[in-house]
Amino acid sequence: PHLAMLHSFQVLVEVQESARLLADLHNTTRTINQAQQGQNYNEQSVKEMEAKLDQKLEVWRMRLPYDWDGLPWWSDVLQWRHHMYNFMIKNFDKYEQTNANLHQLGYREKAWSVNRFASVARKQGLPDTCLTILTKMYGYSRIEVQEAFAKVREQAKAYLGLEGQALTGLNLVNTTNLEYLPQKNMLNTAEIFRLKGLLLAKLHDSDSANQAFSSALQLCKGALPAVWISWAAHCEHRYQENQASANGGNASVQSTLQNNMWLENMMTCYMMALRSGIPAARLIVPHILALLSFDVSG
Repeated sequence: PHLAMLHSFQVLVEVQESARLLADLHNTTRTINQAQQGQNYNEQSVKEMEAKLDQKLEVWRMRLPYDWDGLPWWSDVLQWRHHMYNFMIKNFDKYEQTNANLHQLGYREKAWSVNRFASVARKQGLPDTCLTILTKMYGYSRIEVQEAFAKVREQAKAYLGLEGQALTGLNLVNTTNLEYLPQKNMLNTAEIFRLKGLLLAKLHDSDSANQAFSSALQLCKGALPAVWISWAAHCEHRYQENQASANGGNASVQSTLQNNMWLENMMTCYMMALRSGIPAARLIVPHILALLSFDVSG
């Protein structure tokens, strides 16, 4: 019962906030229109109005359902907000040349919320729903570079979670135009190559997967620990496959040496990930200790 009450209170709060947001949108539009007509114009006042809008929308970003709350509740919250974002897009569309920040505000917030909703669906084990949200919910061709990257990343992860769709995901990342991503910070480009490595690994193309992981590390200069974790998982999977084949009586000197190489690379990648100090890397410590405890080679 208390959950339903909390949901009702959130709806009430957001309706009240929406009313104030509409008033702020009206005041901002009126002030800019007066300036365009040559009337009194206070640039500082406009900046303060923009800051107030940003602050209210940031509150909405922070006040979301929990990741494991049901998707219907997520949909209820975001669908209402999308009505507000659509109104902002329509209201500020005429300011494309005069005020880029206001013009992009509605697009940016709606794209962010759609990507967030899709991420939640994927984490709840619904990759098909994730792809549907990304394909149909946004509704505009205009999208900022950062949100376009987030959309591609979620799509690639969703394809990884779908059986037989790894090739579709690989085609997606291969056709992503990396020139639009920031060149000063190569983390986004490195993430694309990490995803490419995961997709290639799922397609059993180990050499190409290794090359993709290596390219990702070169681009981010080791600043993206997730690459080490992904590469380690790939090496471990290959090691387990080869070990199963060896236990079946198909072992040879060459295959044993190759399997030892996968094992060594796996441990190296795990240790490099651990060195980064991120929480996700610390979670693999028990796994590393378990692997070492079964090492009977001396």
